[in-house]
Amino acid sequence: MDQSLSLVAILCLLHLQSIMASPAPITGSCLCRALRYTVDLPSVAYPPTKHVCQCTMCRKHSGAILVPFIVLQQSHVYWGDPASKIVLKDLISANQSTYAEYESSLGRFRGFCSRCGSTMLWRSTLPPEGGESEDEFEILAGTIDEHILLGMLFKRN
Repeated sequence: MDQSLSLVAILCLLHLQSIMASPAPITGSCLCRALRYTVDLPSVAYPPTKHVCQCTMCRKHSGAILVPFIVLQQSHVYWGDPASKIVLKDLISANQSTYAEYESSLGRFRGFCSRCGSTMLWRSTLPPEGGESEDEFEILAGTIDEHILLGMLFKRN
């Protein structure tokens, strides 16, 4: 990804997508592409919630000062071939992928690719707080495919 595509640009692009008329699938991957995902949001869940974290754990795990996330339901994200309908809980239980996790604090997990080391997601196994859902997890926005991010710029025009 081009170095000039900064965090601000990513958040702006996510905002652009949020105002598009209909949701299109969002694809992403780790650096080596061994872990690929497709986000297929229904209109009622669109646009996804997004936020930026600057806590010590996110900074240390990602190596970045600010870490942008999109909050998703496991049932809206398919890993590998979208037709296979593999959701996160299935990916975790299957030992045939490069997906691995680190328990950064009690019940809080950071998912990454064991081949290239790319940080992919954050999830919790603790009971939800406030408006959270047990099915929620957060994907790092930096893992979204560049053609998706750049395509958002041109679809509006």
